[in-house]
Amino acid sequence: MRLFIAISFEEDIVEQIAEVQRRLCEALETGVPVPAENMHLTLVFLGEIDEDDLVAVEDVLDDVQSRLNFDLVFDRVDTFGSHGKSPDSTTWWLGAQPSKQLDHLQKEIADKMARLGVELERRAFVPHVTLVRHASSRAREDAEQTMQELAEKLSAHPITARVNAYCLMESQLTSEGAKYQQICSWE
Repeated sequence: MRLFIAISFEEDIVEQIAEVQRRLCEALETGVPVPAENMHLTLVFLGEIDEDDLVAVEDVLDDVQSRLNFDLVFDRVDTFGSHGKSPDSTTWWLGAQPSKQLDHLQKEIADKMARLGVELERRAFVPHVTLVRHASSRAREDAEQTMQELAEKLSAHPITARVNAYCLMESQLTSEGAKYQQICSWE
């Protein structure tokens, strides 16, 4: 099973994020938008976990002590590089302002999973929601104004999401892209 731990969002927040995505896609030459039902913030990517180990993962998550019920404020659009693919292939994402509560939750879960023996990614945690994959790293020439307007809108009116729970999710890779299914959630 390919698993990750994430924060999902209420429908109204997903709609706001999807509007940012729509405006971004207007400005890009190419790219594959993330379906609205797949929008989330990954706390910890676990990778392939044997089904026999699922109960142990759930038990560890039952023991998380970090407080929930805090706000995440998304106020910028940014990119990750090509990751070995075409140099023009970029992932665009919606970034969250720094949050001590989020950082504490992510670190606690990551530490507990590492103690369980799960091999975790070594890259730094960057709280974000992926918007577009395999995008051109360049905006269309006529779209510079759209990108500027998007940046100004997010700066003036960020998206604020309440974090009340986190979820254990399964990622199933299909020919149509990844399909995510929630296994459990904790409030």
